[in-house]
Amino acid sequence: MAFGTYQSPDSIIDFTTRYYDDLNRVVKNRMRQLGVPEEMIGIRNCPGLDDGPFVRFPSTRIGGNINPNLRPDLQAGIALDHGIFDVAHPSMSNVRSWGMGRLRDRMDAGIVHEFVEATLQPPAHLTGLAAADWLHNEAARRAPDTITPITLGARKILIEYRQALGLAP
Repeated sequence: MAFGTYQSPDSIIDFTTRYYDDLNRVVKNRMRQLGVPEEMIGIRNCPGLDDGPFVRFPSTRIGGNINPNLRPDLQAGIALDHGIFDVAHPSMSNVRSWGMGRLRDRMDAGIVHEFVEATLQPPAHLTGLAAADWLHNEAARRAPDTITPITLGARKILIEYRQALGLAP
């Protein structure tokens, strides 16, 4: 769930900076509750990023991942960022339930999307940005149908996100 160089409002950045350590613990705990394997909780040793399940990406991304099929030099992992607090995030502007959902709903939706994206194998003929785009779209297509015990609000967000991208189930 990325969106160029968008930055969330300063109030969100300030809040998540002040509570960074607490947010790492909360996000890590929720990832565990949803069944993310321990070795995939958080992004580690990625140049330019803090380690952890709650990462300060250079721009507001909601979430991110390291898929070893694209980056075999890095350890597979997933993370969320301050975008989960941003109900007006532009990449979610066509997802009504994003702005109306609870933080837990947005967190669960981000975790599931990133986990699916990080664990897919892109078609062999795709590389680089084409493979990354395929992974993102395929995760958006599959995530709403997860058997992971996410909130109903998260499932609604994922369904609406898939629809907003024009992807069939």
